Amino acid sequence: MASSRKTYGDYTVCLLCSLAVERAAVVAMLDEEHPRLRALERDDNEYVLGRIGVHNVVVACLPAEMAGKNLMATVVKDIQRSFHVEFGVMIGIGGGVWSRKRDVRLGDVVVSQPEGLHGGVVQWDFGTMEKGGGFWRTRSLNSPPRLLLDAVQTLRVKHWMEGDRILDNVATMLRRKPFMIDKFSHQGAEQDRLFQASSEYNGQEICHDCNVEKTVRRATRKTSAPKIHYGNIASGNKVMADGKARDRIAKTEGVICFDTEAAGLMDAFPCVVIRGISNYADSHENERWQPYAAATAAAFAKELLGVLDKQEAKKSNHARESTSVKVISHAKLCASVHPLGMSELIGVNLLVSPMSCAIDVNSVKSTGSHALVYGQLKNYQREFLSSICGIGYAWSNCKNKVVDFFG
Repeated sequence: MASSRKTYGDYTVCLLCSLAVERAAVVAMLDEEHPRLRALERDDNEYVLGRIGVHNVVVACLPAEMAGKNLMATVVKDIQRSFHVEFGVMIGIGGGVWSRKRDVRLGDVVVSQPEGLHGGVVQWDFGTMEKGGGFWRTRSLNSPPRLLLDAVQTLRVKHWMEGDRILDNVATMLRRKPFMIDKFSHQGAEQDRLFQASSEYNGQEICHDCNVEKTVRRATRKTSAPKIHYGNIASGNKVMADGKARDRIAKTEGVICFDTEAAGLMDAFPCVVIRGISNYADSHENERWQPYAAATAAAFAKELLGVLDKQEAKKSNHARESTSVKVISHAKLCASVHPLGMSELIGVNLLVSPMSCAIDVNSVKSTGSHALVYGQLKNYQREFLSSICGIGYAWSNCKNKVVDFFG
């Protein structure tokens, strides 16, 4: 049953997607769809409004046949101008990285979460090419907001004790939308084939004729239920469709999934990224698994919103505003741990201001993410301070100073 008409101010959660198949899964997962609101000037986005649990949500998608992190950032700017959204959840498909440590399969779900030196999303194609063909990534992205990280942690604990509800949510969606059953159901384990990184796609319309002897042997799962993986997602302007490059970047950056939009959001909009795995980021990509992968991602997002209290969501903006005075720049932190001091670094900070992301002092204290900050400082030092100031300082000496700085 439709609810009473609402206003733009009633919607506090944004669900973002890139493809029509992703939007279909997200909209079908709504508990309730709301009437459209009168369009506002300077906002070209097309929205679907509705409710999931206690949250009024706005669903936004990229225009047809258009993708990329830059366009996604533009879509988000219009959303923030029109709605009073507190945070976002990016929902869609991605390319998985299988390993013996991380048994990622088609239909599984990957959730962005800080791990190692990264904050959950890594822009893998932003950097400089060095002598010998080496590539040095020069940009670090923000982590999801504390509110969403806490919700993810709460949900993980719940799953350990009670199991997840992804299949239940997908089943409910298909009962309500029976036309979706054929495409948005699990496509069968026999259709989930991982080829060796050196195996190239043969150019046929489908991969049935590709050499099956070059597939990776993996243990058969007991059930077709999707598994949930947490870690870093690699995002860039280009689709990853090369097995060798996938494995090389995954090993270097510690990522378990690839996409093409998330990097455009992390520094501009507080969000968590949820990807259903529809391919293995190699040349054997096909569209068969896209609907089911979109459905599993949407199903996880629905469960995530279920553990978020409505009042906590409303407080998130106020909390960020009240602690804004405790946010520092990379340059200020560099000055505190570098012997040259702040006077030598002011000019550097001005020159590279688009790259000098802010660091939330409270967040570092509460999560203990000193290693992440240290990694960001090394990037900052290598690309900017060395070239501009000629500094040959060994940054391995500053790790303890980073810890002391945050207390």
